Amino acid sequence: QKSPVKMNWGDIADFMTVEGGMLVDSAGKETFLQKDAWKRARGVSGALYKVLSKVCSGFNDIIAGINMMYHGSVRSATYVNYTHNSLYPNTLTVLHCIGPDFRDSQNLEEFEAHFKILVDVYRQIFKIVIGMKRHSSPLYLTAISTGRFLGKRTHMFHLLGGHMTMAAIGEALKALSEDPSI
Repeated sequence: QKSPVKMNWGDIADFMTVEGGMLVDSAGKETFLQKDAWKRARGVSGALYKVLSKVCSGFNDIIAGINMMYHGSVRSATYVNYTHNSLYPNTLTVLHCIGPDFRDSQNLEEFEAHFKILVDVYRQIFKIVIGMKRHSSPLYLTAISTGRFLGKRTHMFHLLGGHMTMAAIGEALKALSEDPSI
């Protein structure tokens, strides 16, 4: 079955220059808990916020207004390129999300509960993209709940991170294919 969402692979710095593209920000919950907490973000989120804060004068107000984010949340925001920097499009759509923290998984049941949250986050992302009628727009889909959210590098969850991501995306697309509202 053909995927209802077009996905691209590559570097976020290159992708931010794509007209009409949308990006997934797999932030940590702490990003939305305090004013200016986004300035301490690292990885993909840190790279994304660094560019957005330079080219979108309203970035700080918009990201500060995204609150009530918790594990399993997805929020869409559109940032306007007020600098008219020709390297970036006039608007950048970002789907901010917070996946589960697998470091809290002490047993198989907790791991399975966290995995269900991860699947639901991806399902929400795809449903938002489809609902925006932008399902043919390029989507930069970052891996959610990986890196430090998987725990120690020697832990089994960390070793299986890529497989978990692909399995969660597959489950999310399966759930969408069974959703009568789409």
